Amino acid sequence: METVNNARKRNSILIKGCFVLLVALVLQIPILMVRGLVNDRKKLSNEVKSELTTSFGGDMEVTTPQLHVSYTDTAVQKSEPLVRRIKSSEVQVEANVDSQIRHRSIYDIPVYTADMTVKGKIEIDEKSLESCEGAIMLTLPFSKYKGIEGRPVVVVDGKEYAVKANGRELVAELPYEVVSAYDVLEYVIQIKSNGMDRIRFYPESSLYEVKMKSNYSSPGFMGDFLPVSRTITDDSFEAHWLVTDLNTLAYTNPFFDVEFVIPASQYQQSERAMKYSFLIILLVFMAIFLVESITRCRINIVQYIVTGLSLCLFYLLLLSISEYLSFGWSYLVAAAMTVSALGAYFYGFLKSRYALSFAGATACLYGFIYILLQMETGALLAGSIALFLILCVIMYFTRRNDLFDHASDPVIE
Repeated sequence: METVNNARKRNSILIKGCFVLLVALVLQIPILMVRGLVNDRKKLSNEVKSELTTSFGGDMEVTTPQLHVSYTDTAVQKSEPLVRRIKSSEVQVEANVDSQIRHRSIYDIPVYTADMTVKGKIEIDEKSLESCEGAIMLTLPFSKYKGIEGRPVVVVDGKEYAVKANGRELVAELPYEVVSAYDVLEYVIQIKSNGMDRIRFYPESSLYEVKMKSNYSSPGFMGDFLPVSRTITDDSFEAHWLVTDLNTLAYTNPFFDVEFVIPASQYQQSERAMKYSFLIILLVFMAIFLVESITRCRINIVQYIVTGLSLCLFYLLLLSISEYLSFGWSYLVAAAMTVSALGAYFYGFLKSRYALSFAGATACLYGFIYILLQMETGALLAGSIALFLILCVIMYFTRRNDLFDHASDPVIE
């Protein structure tokens, strides 16, 4: 008779275990709802960012200055003069970039002001100015001019030249006498501009060199060429690029970027945290199941559901608080609220030290997940080892065959 009762109890425990697993799976629905809310908030953040772009200026693109020489060709029947484009043979860019965080509503958006000095050389031969007619224009190195502060300065042969708009370009008009007096025309362009997100450079000369300094601490180096040297500290960075025409042979339109973006926004970090949601729910449910078996206290399915909903609510708390505090503090506050609520909830019906142990284990679990979120490399290895250790602990507590034999009949409500 005792064997039959034990068999029934084991079957009841098996049925309840299936219900608990089903609850853990169903709880992914509210997690998906929170993830949808994260996407909505991210979209709203991008809209606010777009609004700021219209007033502050978007990403900056630095091109290679050129000479545009208007000339006539008697063999070509054309009413307007033709334009001969002469690229710079050497370009040196020195950029001091001052970054800052602009606050718009509850969102933080990184912007910058770039103060650039562009020095270059253009080789002039007899054919360059052949049949020259009209103006000779030196184009400025920016393809986007919305964020320019003040008027750029163009210096050739020690003399400043005015900058004006010519169609969709900004140019400085140079006298023929000045250009024709040199085999190699040297120029200096000083320009200051606001921008967001990134600065993109197009190395279209035989030698293209960029030296950049900034107070930004987390730059992203992208594109076809990486810096030949870089120094990154907690509050600044310096980088140096050196690109020649030999490096650009393999590319149709070579470029390289410096990105000034927040490395991981609160929305990206929240999404990463939610990837561990099922793992947390499943481990907490397993801990409850073990506590139930060890203490011989009945924990009904409703209490599992309430516990799971509180674990889901953690991510909503994390999302909402992170819009006002840093992600680290937001995670701490949300985890403290969730652990405190679960500890008090379980102490209400367990009335034992197991409730405090359960709350402490949940806090350790949240702490470990936070460590995984902060790890750029090695997160998979650390997570795998941790899961193996957790499995060993579970195996230790469930090693006895009679662990569930004397448990009270579980109640599924």
